[in-house]
Amino acid sequence: MITRKAGAALAAGCAAVLKVAEDAPLSGLLAARLAIDEAGLAPAGLFSCLTATGDMDDGRAQIGRLFCTDPRIRHIAFTGSTQVGR
Repeated sequence: MITRKAGAALAAGCAAVLKVAEDAPLSGLLAARLAIDEAGLAPAGLFSCLTATGDMDDGRAQIGRLFCTDPRIRHIAFTGSTQVGR
């Protein structure tokens, strides 16, 4: 799913930020490393990867609110629970 969503943005020359799943952060971090370091698919600064832990009242929800309210972010694609989508 990471490649489908972030790959399309990168192919179009857009920046992408990946917030990895708390339950499986290493898979997202590895995908980012492969895309940037190994395959050279994204120039430096075009693809960022971040992690967050805590309940929905903590870091994860704050990141979601920031993504949804920052005017520089023009598109959001996510995979998650109904709670995440709200």
